[in-house]
Amino acid sequence: MKKFIVLLLFSLIASPVFPSWDQFQKDAKHTAAICDTTISLPLCIKYKYPVQGGMIRGGSPLTDDKGGVYTNGAWGISKFDSNLGAVVWNKAGFATIDAPGMIYKNTVIYATSTSFRAHSLDTGNVVWEKNVSGTSGNFMIPDGIYNFTCFPSLSNGRIYCGNSAGDLLIVNADTGDTVKTLHVTSQMLVDSPAIDDDGTVYVGSNDNNLYAVDSNTGAIKWSFNVGGQVVSSPSIDDSGIYIMGGPFGQVWKLNKSNGSVIWTKTTGEYGNGSGALYGDGFFIASDDRFVYKFDKDTGIIKWQIYTEDNFAQMSCIVVCAKVFILGCIDKMIMIDADTGNKDFICHTLASNFTNLGYANGQLYFTSDDGNMYVVGHCDANCSPCTCDAHQINVTMEPTYFPPASPTPTPSFMVTITATYTITSTTVPTLPSTSTTTPSLTNTPLPTSTNTPIMPTATLTATKAPCDGITPPTFTVNMVLSPDAAGDAVINIESSVLMQAPPVVIICPHGVKIQDGNITKLCSNKSCFQFTAGPVAGETKKYIVSYPKSTGAGDIDSVTVIGTDFCGIQGKSDGTFKKSVISDDDVIIFKNVFRPDEGERCVTHCMVYANEHVTIKIYSRNGQLVKTLADNELKQTGECDIPWDGTDNNGTKVPSGIYDVCVSCPSYTAVKKTSVLR
Repeated sequence: MKKFIVLLLFSLIASPVFPSWDQFQKDAKHTAAICDTTISLPLCIKYKYPVQGGMIRGGSPLTDDKGGVYTNGAWGISKFDSNLGAVVWNKAGFATIDAPGMIYKNTVIYATSTSFRAHSLDTGNVVWEKNVSGTSGNFMIPDGIYNFTCFPSLSNGRIYCGNSAGDLLIVNADTGDTVKTLHVTSQMLVDSPAIDDDGTVYVGSNDNNLYAVDSNTGAIKWSFNVGGQVVSSPSIDDSGIYIMGGPFGQVWKLNKSNGSVIWTKTTGEYGNGSGALYGDGFFIASDDRFVYKFDKDTGIIKWQIYTEDNFAQMSCIVVCAKVFILGCIDKMIMIDADTGNKDFICHTLASNFTNLGYANGQLYFTSDDGNMYVVGHCDANCSPCTCDAHQINVTMEPTYFPPASPTPTPSFMVTITATYTITSTTVPTLPSTSTTTPSLTNTPLPTSTNTPIMPTATLTATKAPCDGITPPTFTVNMVLSPDAAGDAVINIESSVLMQAPPVVIICPHGVKIQDGNITKLCSNKSCFQFTAGPVAGETKKYIVSYPKSTGAGDIDSVTVIGTDFCGIQGKSDGTFKKSVISDDDVIIFKNVFRPDEGERCVTHCMVYANEHVTIKIYSRNGQLVKTLADNELKQTGECDIPWDGTDNNGTKVPSGIYDVCVSCPSYTAVKKTSVLR
């Protein structure tokens, strides 16, 4: 008995304690800075594994004071132990909105569209779930890559979050009960409120204002118009409030007591990421591809560094005088906070529209490639020593240790052998005009082993994203423009996560694939092969653009071939559904706007296959007023282009109705907008 007590006390004393990163931008003031362990070069990708429940862009990782890392996906959450390099638990089937959660006491709390839900840090089990009362609004109004979403904040046992009805919700973090509903404005409140020591809440809105709200009385202390939608979260220190707002990436420092301007500077482009406060600087990035350091007192730009990557909703964090930020294209960038030197760059497999978390000398983030990344110093345990995901030929999955049962066996220290799954990334290929398809075979997966020391526990199985037996299946939908004049778009969704984008074989009428061979019923036709492209922000969705010159309306079969992360290959039967492009593919936000008051209308359009897009504004008599995009190549996904109410010469246009014409290979659409002077 004495021996057991000694061992138990030793384990408690030896448990390391780390500064936590328990909410968006670390704390309720959004300082986003920490210094416990200097991150030394070189860096490497220590783990790369699929996000539980599917990737979401707002779900940045959280960390507790014992090195636990919590990540939420579209339909699941998970805990990773940074001390052991092991996944402790996965919980599938729990939806969250596109936003990070909060760690409070022994729970991690996430928002759904109308409620909050708390999970145990130890087991992942639900502790409580409560709908928010006293409002008709919800927490998530998606708008392309610039998601106007509630990022909840936590302060003194209270959750603060805005919603689509313009209400500020205050919720008890212990029980989930609604404490107060404060109506702030008629338009939605966005991003993450910042909460000061005196209980003042600073929150932005789509009505272009930043509001200071007394959380005790509900009174609005002041509001400040930034000239455009406030889609960045404010940061607070003792001397003021820092915020980016407006259509041209203007950065403001405001007086906390009355909202007056202390200083303001302009970056080169729009941005809705949030900043970090460290030392004498405020650090923030703009979509002009620069990261900036502003002097906190004067606003003077102390340095700006060009990164060759875009920053839309990504936010800076600082760890011991090193600035880190994710880039839209494929990067994680490390910059010296004092000199502005670009020290190091890591590469992922796809875009990174997310934010970083930190614990125990390591950085944590998710990517549009569907993976969770753990990046740290390249020590002896990091193999290969690379921070480029393209050079890693295996899925670097951590060991999975389910939580211990309540009745562990008496043996206190045992050895458990964990198996890592190593997966191939090869994709079957066919020539573009072929008479046979190659035989596609499965290759047994090599395994490596690791032997960590863990307490004996009763282990419970958790369903994996693939089971190593069942072949993946594919849902296929062909989308045509209403007049069938544009290219056909093939949308594909896989049943599980894939190693790589699948191969797609499209056969016109008169040619079919039978028993692995292409059978030509008409000698003048052939099948066409494509490699599908991933859809930005999705983990199991892919897309192919099928040129109309090949006979888009004459497709007989679409066969999809791909291999899942368990090494099992699937092949569809060639069937597909057909639909017509929706009118919702082009939406005008703020279709009645007042440019003189800083308002902008935004043309929101779908891009189906890395297409060239043209957007032009015409007067009602057919004269060209403004070209917003002239045959510009846009990435597959969603595209947002603002108009400030001027013509091609920069002259203000008069009040009236204007036509917005959008054209791309998939469709042509005409919408209307009204200018009010």
